[in-house]
Amino acid sequence: MIPTTIASKRGREVARFLVVGATSAALNTAIIVALTETFRLHYLVSYAVCFVLVTLYGFAANRSWSFAVKGPVRRQELVRYYVTTIIATVLAMAFSNLMVRAGMAYWLAVFLSAGVIAPLNFVAHRFWSFGAGADQ
Repeated sequence: MIPTTIASKRGREVARFLVVGATSAALNTAIIVALTETFRLHYLVSYAVCFVLVTLYGFAANRSWSFAVKGPVRRQELVRYYVTTIIATVLAMAFSNLMVRAGMAYWLAVFLSAGVIAPLNFVAHRFWSFGAGADQ
């Protein structure tokens, strides 16, 4: 049985992570659509450009709010966050591509792929990217 304080802390982390993730997914979708429609980039090129623009927001919001990590940013946290996010982005792009090939609108596929990847992202960022810092 999980002690109540740990369960409630983990529940807050999950809720906050989902808020940051939903905000990131909305930003991703808006930026991807803007780049694709305005500049006529392929949606996967727009997706890659968007990665650079939204990742720092996600790192800062998840570190400070979702997982309440204290102290200065450690290089290892940022490197691990980027590695995790790159892997998740490649997986999300693959899911998006499959859904688009199946006939789904690219913007909906991009948005839904974020939800498919969310559980993996939570576990990886909570226990690897921020690790012990998230246990403070």
